[in-house]
Amino acid sequence: MPSDEPPLIIETGAEPDASVIWLHGLGADGYDFEGLVPMLELPADAAVRFVLPHAPVQPVTVNNGMRMRAWYDILGFGAQFPQDERRGSPRAAPWRCIPHCAIPSALPA
Repeated sequence: MPSDEPPLIIETGAEPDASVIWLHGLGADGYDFEGLVPMLELPADAAVRFVLPHAPVQPVTVNNGMRMRAWYDILGFGAQFPQDERRGSPRAAPWRCIPHCAIPSALPA
């Protein structure tokens, strides 16, 4: 279930030679980290592309079904609560939400 909103992309130079994909937490969005990029105080010659995606808005079971940005549904806390594979898992969900165009093929892996 990808987000309909494109990720926030911040480039610190004209021709980035590195990318950072920064995932937010429950209820937040990519804009929450926008101000942190300058705080990193990267060297002036660093050309980095920061990709800050936004999780889709969906009901979160552990929060009484409240709709919020979440990479996957959280059924509860602890090992007794299996992941809801119908609605995503913590290991796979974020990567489905990042459009391929946000990670240009020109950058080496």
